[in-house]
Amino acid sequence: MLSKGQAAVCSIQEALSNRRILTSSTESREGLTQQVHQSQEKIARLEQEKEHWLLEAQLGKVRLEKENQRIADLETQLAAAVGGSQHSQPAAAGTLAQSHEEVEKEQKPAGRETTLCTSLVGMLCTTPTVEHMGDEESREQLIKTHYMARVGELTTHVQISDSKAVHFHSECRALAKRLAIAEKSRETLSEEVKLANQNITRLQDELATTKRSYEDQLSMMSDHLCSMNETLSKQREEIDTLKLGSKGNAKKNKGR
Repeated sequence: MLSKGQAAVCSIQEALSNRRILTSSTESREGLTQQVHQSQEKIARLEQEKEHWLLEAQLGKVRLEKENQRIADLETQLAAAVGGSQHSQPAAAGTLAQSHEEVEKEQKPAGRETTLCTSLVGMLCTTPTVEHMGDEESREQLIKTHYMARVGELTTHVQISDSKAVHFHSECRALAKRLAIAEKSRETLSEEVKLANQNITRLQDELATTKRSYEDQLSMMSDHLCSMNETLSKQREEIDTLKLGSKGNAKKNKGR
């Protein structure tokens, strides 16, 4: 019975150790979950900043390309104007007036402002409003393309997140089942602990009772042995006395 009680105590201690390990694992999992949530928030914020600066970089690249193209066009116009002025300087005034009239005619139906720049070597005519409108259109198109790409990426992320959510949901259900089983096991182990404690108490009581009984029996046996020793001593004394008496009688009989 004592060996059974010791085995029950060992199993209970092992169960309590497993419970402590499970509790510490749950606490560490909660801490890691909180850290993951904070990291995800930080990653989302950095992704927004990254998206903003990528868009700004693309817009800057487009503006740089437009500016380089405009500079190249101006250099081409300047080279053409310089070449034309070298061959037709006498007709520069007439060409200037004619070009000015043509520009005014083009501006009236279109309703667009133009800037006329003249010099001794020629004439440069630019339309900043048209270029500005082109920049706005390219900017809108770039923003539209960028956000369409982002919508596609986000749709993909949403689909992946949905699949992960389904997977996590199944894992949560499995964990809930395991938790229910663990709770039942804990209740069963608690009952076993109570029964084991009761058995230990009962065995301790039985051990104390048996010990007292053995002590009483040993005390009684010691008293009995003492009385038997006294009886034996008396019997030896009587035997010795009888032997001495018989020897004396034998001597008296011989003397007669």
